[in-house]
Amino acid sequence: MIKKTLNNLTEWIRAFYLFIKFYSLHKWMVGKILFKKKMYWQAITHDITKMLPDEAFGYICHNRRDYDSCPDLQKIRSYTQKLHDIRNRHHFGHWIKNGVPSEMPKASMLEMLADWESAAKMKAGKFQSQSTWQQWYREMQPNIHPKNKKYIDEIIKKSEEK
Repeated sequence: MIKKTLNNLTEWIRAFYLFIKFYSLHKWMVGKILFKKKMYWQAITHDITKMLPDEAFGYICHNRRDYDSCPDLQKIRSYTQKLHDIRNRHHFGHWIKNGVPSEMPKASMLEMLADWESAAKMKAGKFQSQSTWQQWYREMQPNIHPKNKKYIDEIIKKSEEK
């Protein structure tokens, strides 16, 4: 009984460590992108709600080794992601009302793109090409306002020309 309890405690500590590690790296990467765009406030406050207990717990659950085999952990993580999207203006989920996407302000959109770029680079623990976030965007298009789509398409076109 004691050994099982210690193993479980060790797993929670490991999951917490991974959460802090990935959160810090992601925040650093997004911050670098946003500082180059002189978006200092967004760089400082980006994803700060992930440190709130109700969000942090879901991300910690996601880092447990038994996550894939535990539906309860997956439900917690899903709830946490929805909560995070609603709270943060840089997620398109924040701008969907009654199933209809609203137009995002430019600052929120640029923060979202920085977020996607960082997340794409960190996916699966390895750094990947910029095209990964562009692929992600193409999958998310139905959830994004047409004016925002047009702006993002222009950014993608410029990056492909380089």
